[in-house]
Amino acid sequence: MASPTWVNGIEQATNGDTSVNRPSGIATGDVLLALLISTSSGHAVNIPSGWTLIETQASGGYETGRLYWKVVEGGDPSTETWASGNPGSVGHIIMGAWTGNAASPIDTDGSSAWSGTTTSFTAPSVTASEANTTLAVLIAMNAAAGTFSGIGTLTERIKSGTNKDGVIFDEAIAASGATGTRGVTSSVDTYYAPFSVILKGAGGGGGGGIGFDEGEWQPQEQITNPLNVSIW
Repeated sequence: MASPTWVNGIEQATNGDTSVNRPSGIATGDVLLALLISTSSGHAVNIPSGWTLIETQASGGYETGRLYWKVVEGGDPSTETWASGNPGSVGHIIMGAWTGNAASPIDTDGSSAWSGTTTSFTAPSVTASEANTTLAVLIAMNAAAGTFSGIGTLTERIKSGTNKDGVIFDEAIAASGATGTRGVTSSVDTYYAPFSVILKGAGGGGGGGIGFDEGEWQPQEQITNPLNVSIW
């Protein structure tokens, strides 16, 4: 079983009802994560069909980060509408796609509350229940994304470049257990809300069920009984 790998991503400014393009190059069974950064926490956001909320972090003021996931299905549209009840209450969306476990893509997740103004932030530690996963770190920001340093073993994948922005990092995780925190330094002094997600690899655990490859298990011999009734 291999760790999920990065496919592609998009970032797009949003305002009210906005058509958002899916990342190019994605295939059926890929796993999407979408981080929506709102300019107002007081208005509901209507999301496209099939998306599931993972975590929300609201600042108590005007910034809210909402993280969603979805598995790509055959026949999915290339463009979807992310809608807000009030124009201007959605600021930006950043979306990433990975290969992974289409049947049970998310192992675990965590997030941290919005920081005060700072040039450094820490993504929380999460615990992988199995080996060969991928840690996805998504950061909501209250400013245009600058440059990032001190990212250690993380790989920067995509960032947005206007106000109310975000950035996506990821890292293959070989072993099960706690990932530890991930610290990042930014060139921009602003507010941050970090989200950490463990993505399962294809063929990994399926939400606690018994895992075996299709076709692997077969009966080795027939069992008979005194009445000579076959029970196979």
